[in-house]
Amino acid sequence: MVEEEGRLMKQMAAFLRHKGLRSMQSDGYALVDDLAKACHADPEDVLEAARTPGKQRFQTLNDGSRFWIRATHGHSLKSVDATKGGLYTEIKNALPLLVHAVAGDSLPIILANGISRNGKPHMLFADSDEEPVLSLGFQDSCNILVYINMAKALFAGIPFSRAPDGMVVSPGITERRRRKTEKIGTIPADFILRVVHRYGASREEVWLPGRGKGQAKGKGGPGNQKQQTLPLTGIPNIIAETLDGNADVVLQPMPAAAKDVQQIEAQLRQEQEQSQQRQLQQRQQMLQAQIQQIQQQQQQMQEQVRMAQLLELNQLRLQQSQLQQAQQQMMFQQQQQHHQVMQRNTSANPQVDPNQSRLAMLQEAAQEVHHLTRQLEEATAVLSTQGLATEGSVPLCCCCGDLSGLCSGPGQGLSQSASMPAAPLSDLVRSLPVS
Repeated sequence: MVEEEGRLMKQMAAFLRHKGLRSMQSDGYALVDDLAKACHADPEDVLEAARTPGKQRFQTLNDGSRFWIRATHGHSLKSVDATKGGLYTEIKNALPLLVHAVAGDSLPIILANGISRNGKPHMLFADSDEEPVLSLGFQDSCNILVYINMAKALFAGIPFSRAPDGMVVSPGITERRRRKTEKIGTIPADFILRVVHRYGASREEVWLPGRGKGQAKGKGGPGNQKQQTLPLTGIPNIIAETLDGNADVVLQPMPAAAKDVQQIEAQLRQEQEQSQQRQLQQRQQMLQAQIQQIQQQQQQMQEQVRMAQLLELNQLRLQQSQLQQAQQQMMFQQQQQHHQVMQRNTSANPQVDPNQSRLAMLQEAAQEVHHLTRQLEEATAVLSTQGLATEGSVPLCCCCGDLSGLCSGPGQGLSQSASMPAAPLSDLVRSLPVS
């Protein structure tokens, strides 16, 4: 995402500064829709890139119906007039501080020939050497700060202007201000006040100008000039000729500062690794806590399932005991009814064969027992299907279904096992009274 936004901003700067668009006006503004079409992007992405915090490379304008956009500086198009539309504001009085940032390998050329536009429409300066201001116009690789005597430059006729993003721009020496020893589009080296090495927020002075030429020895002349050392990392040992022809500047490596930078970088890497380790440990602790919570939930669910199964098992056993109790009660009632019927038949018709009456009674009782047995078998099959054993259960009371076997009610003498089968037919026959 960051790389795509960076590519889009480069394309936007190229069209608004150098290539141009059909809708571009003399003040540098162009339609956002035209710029988005040229960059193969959405207008919303173009506006979002223009509003990127920390970088004020673009300005947007809404005329009520359409959005316009322009670059804040760096225009090379001849059709764009930097003095129109408030693009640049001329600076007439010298600022307290004016600084230009370059890479270390450019310093020897700057000390020899001054600061150059290098084909660009102007040079870029900042009115502060603080990092937030420098980051608006210069990259972090520009670790050399060159301080300019702005009052002297203005007196020499070099123009300076304020860009909309707050940076200071200058085209350098123009042709009508040109002197024989100066080049067009440059700020000569004799306007340089000092040079400072930039280490993040820290600063270290590495160069000061010589005392001049033509003075007597012992009073600051060439014979009394001190050779000044530039401790710059990555710059070879060379001698740069200054503008007056004196070889009074020697560039040497700066091992101490380099070691400091390496130590700082190593410390930063160590802190980053420690921070990553702490984050990893915190993440592991969070995962372990989540795993423990999940395990506790699983245990709770298993306990709930077990309790539900036990409850269902007890209910099924109770139903089974109730069925067996009902069967026994019905058998007991049938025996009593048949006994009463036989007594009535015998008393009403003494000639009736008691064996025939008993046989009829036994047949009816057998049918009823067969029907109850089928019901019991169906209930037992349902219990066995659900994996519930019916053998070996505790005694059940016939009157109340008590599982303890301690009931003292009217059915105390009739209690039997919950799994006891129905009485055989022969037992029923033997239990009938013989008249």
